[in-house]
Amino acid sequence: MVPVVFDDDARHVAICTGARVEFLVSWNFKHLANARREAGFNAVNLLQGYPTVRIVAPTFLIHGYEEKEH
Repeated sequence: MVPVVFDDDARHVAICTGARVEFLVSWNFKHLANARREAGFNAVNLLQGYPTVRIVAPTFLIHGYEEKEH
């Protein structure tokens, strides 16, 4: 159960997950845009059969994101 204080954060991730949005963009480094939180949200997504969501700061997209070939 997510504490009520974090309802909006969880809702944003859930909407992005359900809509299959690749990036959630946020300045909220404490609760969203940090590696530990992203890993936690994505662990739940994967366990439930949903795709992962990248949670990034706006500067990540402003300065360019290029998908690397494998």
